[in-house]
Amino acid sequence: MSEKDLSRKSTFNNWLKMYRMEYISFMKLCAIISPEILVNEEMAWRRTGKEGISIEIMLHCLLIWLAGGSYLDIRPSADIIP
Repeated sequence: MSEKDLSRKSTFNNWLKMYRMEYISFMKLCAIISPEILVNEEMAWRRTGKEGISIEIMLHCLLIWLAGGSYLDIRPSADIIP
């Protein structure tokens, strides 16, 4: 799932069972945690040659992991494939 897909409310509703929260709650949670986990885009580009991972994607991965998901499930769902 890309960041663009995650931002579409209809796509998010398909994942509602996994997140166990509404889209608006997910976005509020992103806003609450964002000051603590901001990514320095310049350093991310220097280290990896790619854009940094967005807060929405980080939270997506965390929620799947905490729900008992495997990294093998998380990587393709978040388009984090090396």
